[in-house]
Amino acid sequence: MTSADGEAMPFPTKNQQGAIVPAISGGPGEYVHKLRLQLPPEEWVGQPRALILEGEVTYKIFGTHGPQSLILSQKLRGAPGSRITVTVPVLGATFDATPLEDDHFIASVSLGNTVDKRTYSQMVERREIPGNERDWNLFVVSDTFPASGKLTLTLVFQQNWPGRVEFFIDGLTMAVQ
Repeated sequence: MTSADGEAMPFPTKNQQGAIVPAISGGPGEYVHKLRLQLPPEEWVGQPRALILEGEVTYKIFGTHGPQSLILSQKLRGAPGSRITVTVPVLGATFDATPLEDDHFIASVSLGNTVDKRTYSQMVERREIPGNERDWNLFVVSDTFPASGKLTLTLVFQQNWPGRVEFFIDGLTMAVQ
């Protein structure tokens, strides 16, 4: 789900030079699967600047026209009482000139009642994929399946300002105990 032009985005406020202001969408961004052969070899699996962490494809979320957001959601099913851990590698990158607001972009992963949310300033400090030079972040969330046996996994990506922001998602894993 994307935020239409003029709508409040999932994280409804943003920083602006020390003030908190509404985060309003400039319309949808672009969302594509990038195939290995569409990328230069240095961005393939196993390379120091890989955008593909596993397999032959990565998912890219981007926009250049203005603020935008995307929500991806999936219902997961499991045995009531079993615990599930989901790990989602996310790369957030911007090519905009610094200095930028701490929340220039935001990404979050939630599972049931567990949320892992990070802002631009937090994400560019991490490199959690060994051997990769890019600022990949591992978002890890765990919860226990309730009596219904259903949990919702939700990924939110938000670009708060006009400019060039790209998110990549690849190599999502799930483990049930």
